[in-house]
Amino acid sequence: MNGDGRTLYLLSSEKGGNFTCTDANGCTKVWPPVELPSGVTKPVAGNGINSSLLSSVRNSAGDLYVTYGGWPLYTYSGDPGSGSVNGVGINSFGGTWYAVSTAGNPTGTAGASSSSSGGGSGGGYGGGGGGY
Repeated sequence: MNGDGRTLYLLSSEKGGNFTCTDANGCTKVWPPVELPSGVTKPVAGNGINSSLLSSVRNSAGDLYVTYGGWPLYTYSGDPGSGSVNGVGINSFGGTWYAVSTAGNPTGTAGASSSSSGGGSGGGYGGGGGGY
C-alpha cells in the first residue's frame, strides 16, 4: 500500500517497464500510475520495503513511474479508500491486475502488500515529500 493506505497494483503485461497502461488507451484514468513528483528522480524505500526492489522507469511521455520488483505501480480508481482491493483479478489493458507484495510479486490479497509510509510498523514507498 502507499502512504495513504491505498493498495498498489501491477499489470501482468508490464514486467520490466513494458507499458500497456497508457494515457492514450485510457488506462491511466482508471489505473492512476504512481509517479515521482517533479524534480524527484529516485523513490525512497520506507520501513519494511526492500530498497533494492524499488526503482523508477520513464514512460514514453517522459514521466517517471515508481517500480517495485521491476513492475510499474498503480492505484485503482474503483477502490473507495484505504485497504480496498477491488482491482485484484481484473483483466484489462493487456493483462491481469494484481496487488503487489512487499517481495515485489503479484498477489491476490492486500495483506501481502500492506505497508505505510514513514515510521511505525509496515513499510512504504517514499519519494520526495510523500509516501508511495
